[in-house]
Parts: sequence; C-alpha cells; structure tokens
Amino acid sequence: MEGPKGVYRYDCFITDMTSFGLFDDSGDLRCTSPDIDGVLVEKKRLGWGTIRRIRKTKDGIIFGRRVNK
Repeated sequence: MEGPKGVYRYDCFITDMTSFGLFDDSGDLRCTSPDIDGVLVEKKRLGWGTIRRIRKTKDGIIFGRRVNK
C-alpha cells in the first residue's frame, strides 16, 4: 500500500494477543502474530526481516528484544 509522497505503509495490527512482529530494514512493522510460527512463515516467504517481541501495555506498545530465528 502506498501512502503520501511515495511512502509505503503496511497494514498491520497490534492487539492484546500480539507477541511477535516482523520488521523490515527501515524499522517498519510488516506483520504481527500471537506466536512465533506466524512471523516465521512470513519471514520465509519474504526472505528477510527481523523478528522482535511485542507487548501491549495500558500505556502503549513496547517493542522488545530481537528473536534470533
């Protein structure tokens, strides 16, 4: 999906069940999943990406440690 001035944005939702996210090289969140397998499938399909833990709190969203998979 292309946004204003050629900026690309990805449809990605973070819910209470989200635990993992796949980020591209520029730090954009590409996909989320409640389990590691969901983002591993997408990483395999794309051939790249960094998996990080995600935690939703009452104050906001915390992007945690990188997962080496």
